[in-house]
Amino acid sequence: MTTLARGASAQAFRPPARWLAILAMALCCAAVISVEAATVRGFSSCSDWLEERQKEDADTEESWVMGYLSGANMWMSSRKDILKMMEPKQIHAWIDGYCRSNLTGDTADAAGALVKELQKR
Repeated sequence: MTTLARGASAQAFRPPARWLAILAMALCCAAVISVEAATVRGFSSCSDWLEERQKEDADTEESWVMGYLSGANMWMSSRKDILKMMEPKQIHAWIDGYCRSNLTGDTADAAGALVKELQKR
């Protein structure tokens, strides 16, 4: 810890620029959140997803999933572009499979699980 000489003002003390840069970087890194830590709104249940997909009327649900993945893609700390790893039809088919296996789940759970899987690739 740096101490001030007797009679010196607090304004005279300036931390080195490198410490300010380190502090700024630490604050930026602390802003990265994990998928499961976020509040998610507007998702559908897996049963609704599957019903709408079967009727070929799932535009709203499909758009929601793509928006979720786009948001996750922007904030992931790994900097992998997960949306380049799969085409939208592949993503929707993956969500179909997740929902068939997890009928009590929802599309937020499914999209979060897909993000985790794609991060491992």
